[in-house]
Amino acid sequence: MKIVTGWGDQFIGEKDTYLWHCGPLQLYYKVIYDELWLAYHHSDSEPPEQPADETTLKWQRWSLKKAAASIKILPTFPDLPVIIKPETAFWMTPGVKTRVYPRIPLWIKVLLDGEALLETPILQISKTWFGDFLDGEICYWIKSYVRKEILPEQHQPFLAVSPIQIANRSDEELLVDKICHRVDQLSIFEYDNQLWSNETRIRYRGQNDVSEIDILRKAPPEAVKAKLLTDPRTPVSNSITAKTFASLKELPGLGFLRG
Repeated sequence: MKIVTGWGDQFIGEKDTYLWHCGPLQLYYKVIYDELWLAYHHSDSEPPEQPADETTLKWQRWSLKKAAASIKILPTFPDLPVIIKPETAFWMTPGVKTRVYPRIPLWIKVLLDGEALLETPILQISKTWFGDFLDGEICYWIKSYVRKEILPEQHQPFLAVSPIQIANRSDEELLVDKICHRVDQLSIFEYDNQLWSNETRIRYRGQNDVSEIDILRKAPPEAVKAKLLTDPRTPVSNSITAKTFASLKELPGLGFLRG
């Protein structure tokens, strides 16, 4: 078995099994005749202590016109919004603007000739409900430091720094206890071995109003020389409106969302 790491194109030789890993995720791939075989395993430790038993893996097979010489492995953001709960909540008085740097757990996608074959999270996180019974949505849920500075010791290869600028444009105090971060319009960049997203700007208008959200299209100023790795799931809009600081509730009967 050959062990590989890193993003981008990955060579596949005949008669070899490859193990690509990032954090607790192990991705296995091999070519058998004209077929590409893929499997993945989430380890209980990070990094995994040892490879999984190949015979226990749930392999997925693709028949191809010819044997694959390489695949591409890229990071991507989760397929749902992410609720970010700061380690310590903070208040913003009217007129205040601040900038924070949460870190978002990533997925991977495996591509062959530009076509996505497989997606899976690197780090498995819980789901929850954001909103109320009449107006809400399923989201992922994480705890994050949400610091106002970037600390190198917090670097993890499966987390992307996602700069968020928050402006309180209302006439009331804003408690930043949970942020609904809509990651589908975010790209992923790499700079100095750290993954970044483009910047999100949120303008809070009040408890009973939706927030105005702008997604900048380029790498953030902290990583201006970054290389683009992955385009967003959804093309970037000029501006969107959505609830961002509404209450987070685990509604009765929705226990299946955990896990």
